[in-house]
Amino acid sequence: MADAVDRLFSEFFTGLTERQLTYLKWEIRQRVGSSDENIGGSRGSRRNGQRDLVEGNLIREESNPMIQRLEREQRSMADFCMVLDESSLLLLHYRYDNRNRYPWYEVANKMCKSERQCRRQLHNIKQTFKDSVWYSQELITKYTYKRNV
Repeated sequence: MADAVDRLFSEFFTGLTERQLTYLKWEIRQRVGSSDENIGGSRGSRRNGQRDLVEGNLIREESNPMIQRLEREQRSMADFCMVLDESSLLLLHYRYDNRNRYPWYEVANKMCKSERQCRRQLHNIKQTFKDSVWYSQELITKYTYKRNV
Protein backbone atom coordinates (compact mmCIF):
# COMPACT_ATOMS: atom_id res chain seq x y z
CA MET A 1 0.00 0.00 0.00
CA ALA A 2 1.77 3.03 -1.23
CA ASP A 3 -0.39 6.05 -0.56
CA ALA A 4 -3.53 7.44 1.04
CA VAL A 5 -5.74 6.45 -1.87
CA ASP A 6 -4.66 2.82 -1.50
CA ARG A 7 -5.56 2.88 2.19
CA LEU A 8 -8.89 4.52 1.48
CA PHE A 9 -9.79 1.96 -1.20
CA SER A 10 -8.69 -0.89 1.05
CA GLU A 11 -10.78 0.35 3.98
CA PHE A 12 -13.82 0.81 1.77
CA PHE A 13 -13.66 -2.52 -0.07
CA THR A 14 -12.99 -4.55 3.09
CA GLY A 15 -15.91 -2.88 4.85
CA LEU A 16 -13.77 -1.33 7.57
CA THR A 17 -15.24 2.14 7.06
CA GLU A 18 -18.77 0.80 7.45
CA ARG A 19 -17.82 -1.21 10.56
CA GLN A 20 -16.16 1.81 12.16
CA LEU A 21 -19.23 3.91 11.44
CA THR A 22 -21.57 1.30 12.90
CA TYR A 23 -19.39 0.92 15.99
CA LEU A 24 -19.20 4.67 16.64
CA LYS A 25 -22.98 5.01 16.35
CA TRP A 26 -23.46 2.05 18.68
CA GLU A 27 -20.99 3.52 21.15
CA ILE A 28 -22.88 6.82 21.22
CA ARG A 29 -26.18 5.02 21.84
CA GLN A 30 -24.66 3.02 24.69
CA ARG A 31 -23.26 5.99 26.57
CA VAL A 32 -25.18 6.79 29.66
CA GLY A 33 -26.14 10.44 29.76
CA SER A 34 -25.51 12.63 32.76
CA SER A 35 -28.09 12.23 35.47
CA ASP A 36 -30.51 15.08 35.89
CA GLU A 37 -30.27 16.35 39.43
CA ASN A 38 -33.32 18.52 39.17
CA ILE A 39 -34.18 18.42 42.84
CA GLY A 40 -37.35 20.28 43.59
CA GLY A 41 -37.67 21.58 40.05
CA SER A 42 -40.43 21.08 37.56
CA ARG A 43 -41.41 17.67 36.26
CA GLY A 44 -40.96 18.73 32.63
CA SER A 45 -37.65 16.98 32.18
CA ARG A 46 -39.08 13.67 33.43
CA ARG A 47 -42.18 13.75 31.30
CA ASN A 48 -40.45 13.21 27.94
CA GLY A 49 -37.37 11.34 29.12
CA GLN A 50 -37.39 8.75 26.35
CA ARG A 51 -37.84 11.35 23.62
CA ASP A 52 -35.07 13.48 25.09
CA LEU A 53 -32.77 10.45 25.16
CA VAL A 54 -33.42 9.65 21.49
CA GLU A 55 -33.03 13.28 20.43
CA GLY A 56 -29.85 13.59 22.47
CA ASN A 57 -28.38 10.52 20.77
CA LEU A 58 -29.30 11.86 17.33
CA ILE A 59 -27.73 15.21 18.11
CA ARG A 60 -24.54 13.52 19.36
CA GLU A 61 -24.38 11.34 16.23
CA GLU A 62 -24.90 14.27 13.88
CA SER A 63 -22.42 16.51 15.66
CA ASN A 64 -19.64 13.92 16.02
CA PRO A 65 -16.85 14.93 13.62
CA MET A 66 -15.51 11.39 13.25
CA ILE A 67 -18.92 10.05 12.22
CA GLN A 68 -19.33 12.93 9.79
CA ARG A 69 -15.92 12.18 8.23
CA LEU A 70 -16.59 8.45 7.92
CA GLU A 71 -20.03 9.04 6.38
CA ARG A 72 -18.53 11.51 3.92
CA GLU A 73 -15.80 9.00 2.97
CA GLN A 74 -18.30 6.20 2.53
CA ARG A 75 -20.66 8.36 0.46
CA SER A 76 -17.77 9.64 -1.67
CA MET A 77 -16.47 6.15 -2.37
CA ALA A 78 -19.96 4.84 -3.16
CA ASP A 79 -20.53 7.74 -5.56
CA PHE A 80 -17.15 7.16 -7.17
CA CYS A 81 -17.88 3.45 -7.61
CA MET A 82 -21.15 4.31 -9.35
CA VAL A 83 -19.16 6.22 -11.99
CA LEU A 84 -16.79 3.33 -12.72
CA ASP A 85 -17.45 0.57 -15.20
CA GLU A 86 -17.78 -3.08 -14.21
CA SER A 87 -14.22 -3.97 -15.18
CA SER A 88 -12.75 -1.23 -13.00
CA LEU A 89 -14.90 -2.23 -10.04
CA LEU A 90 -13.83 -5.82 -10.41
CA LEU A 91 -10.18 -4.79 -10.52
CA LEU A 92 -10.59 -2.71 -7.34
CA HIS A 93 -12.36 -5.57 -5.63
CA TYR A 94 -9.66 -8.08 -6.55
CA ARG A 95 -6.87 -5.76 -5.53
CA TYR A 96 -8.18 -4.12 -2.35
CA ASP A 97 -10.51 -6.57 -0.66
CA ASN A 98 -8.22 -8.04 1.99
CA ARG A 99 -10.56 -10.96 2.65
CA ASN A 100 -9.53 -12.47 -0.69
CA ARG A 101 -6.78 -10.24 -1.99
CA TYR A 102 -5.10 -11.56 -5.10
CA PRO A 103 -1.54 -10.96 -6.32
CA TRP A 104 -1.12 -9.21 -9.66
CA TYR A 105 -0.65 -12.35 -11.72
CA GLU A 106 -3.96 -13.80 -10.44
CA VAL A 107 -5.76 -10.50 -11.00
CA ALA A 108 -4.44 -10.44 -14.55
CA ASN A 109 -5.54 -14.05 -15.07
CA LYS A 110 -9.05 -13.40 -13.77
CA MET A 111 -9.39 -10.20 -15.83
CA CYS A 112 -7.90 -11.81 -18.98
CA LYS A 113 -5.35 -9.03 -19.30
CA SER A 114 -1.64 -8.66 -18.77
CA GLU A 115 -0.29 -7.53 -15.40
CA ARG A 116 0.89 -4.31 -16.98
CA GLN A 117 -2.59 -3.51 -18.31
CA CYS A 118 -4.10 -4.14 -14.88
CA ARG A 119 -1.54 -1.91 -13.16
CA ARG A 120 -2.08 0.82 -15.74
CA GLN A 121 -5.86 0.60 -15.32
CA LEU A 122 -5.49 0.83 -11.54
CA HIS A 123 -3.19 3.83 -11.92
CA ASN A 124 -5.79 5.53 -14.13
CA ILE A 125 -8.56 4.82 -11.62
CA LYS A 126 -6.48 6.26 -8.79
CA GLN A 127 -5.62 9.32 -10.87
CA THR A 128 -9.30 9.84 -11.68
CA PHE A 129 -10.11 9.59 -7.99
CA LYS A 130 -7.37 12.07 -7.08
CA ASP A 131 -8.55 14.56 -9.70
CA SER A 132 -12.20 14.25 -8.74
CA VAL A 133 -14.13 16.40 -6.31
CA TRP A 134 -14.24 13.61 -3.74
CA TYR A 135 -10.51 13.75 -3.04
CA SER A 136 -10.13 16.43 -0.43
CA GLN A 137 -7.28 17.59 1.73
CA GLU A 138 -9.03 16.06 4.74
CA LEU A 139 -8.62 12.55 3.34
CA ILE A 140 -4.93 13.14 2.77
CA THR A 141 -4.33 14.34 6.32
CA LYS A 142 -6.25 11.37 7.77
CA TYR A 143 -3.84 8.90 6.21
CA THR A 144 -0.63 10.82 6.73
CA TYR A 145 1.24 9.24 9.59
CA LYS A 146 3.87 10.95 11.69
CA ARG A 147 7.19 9.13 11.65
CA ASN A 148 8.49 10.36 15.01
CA VAL A 149 5.66 9.14 17.23
